[in-house]
Amino acid sequence: MDQSSIDAAAKALGVDTEDRAAFAEVYTRLTEKKLGKAPSHRDLKSWKTCINTSRACCTVDEYVANNKDQLRDAIEKLAAATGTDGSKVEAAVMRRLRFCGVYGLQSGLTLEQALSKVTGELRDAAVSSSKNGAQGLVLEHGVYDKRHRALRDEAYPYIPSVSASSGARVIQAVAPESGALLGYVAMQGDYVDDVAVLPSMYGRSVGKALLAGG
Repeated sequence: MDQSSIDAAAKALGVDTEDRAAFAEVYTRLTEKKLGKAPSHRDLKSWKTCINTSRACCTVDEYVANNKDQLRDAIEKLAAATGTDGSKVEAAVMRRLRFCGVYGLQSGLTLEQALSKVTGELRDAAVSSSKNGAQGLVLEHGVYDKRHRALRDEAYPYIPSVSASSGARVIQAVAPESGALLGYVAMQGDYVDDVAVLPSMYGRSVGKALLAGG
């Protein structure tokens, strides 16, 4: 990405210095959307609207970098419980944090709350893995109810645009012994309308199994 073009566009729009990193991210997104073509002045005029509805990744990354000590212990415990390389766990955690941090703004989730939410998910995942080990899962047909709604609320930091609701048919993943709901997928014909996985089960192929089963 040509930094001089970004700087020139920011200057033309009067973007404040402290907002330049966020503006650069919007500029990059628009460039990718236009298949490499630089966004026009008109395209960029609404850049603040983009930031007001979803945070820039750089904003989330900066916050996490300044508060990484809160995550380190939880990451190490999950890596030990699952026998996974710590760097892989950390990369997965950063993806989850960006997701919650960027899109959580739509539901009023602060960065402090996003960090607390993900840290809690890490602790739950470590406890679950320690108790159950390499727990399998069972795929079965089911009907969408309040359990699925609660799981969706845990998985998404905002209200997703889906049509699945009470009574809809789903394929669900459950724990073989307890029958606890681990994830589900709702289809509309051949279209995946809604899919959600319990955050403490991330990285354990639940989503892959659901999509294959769907």
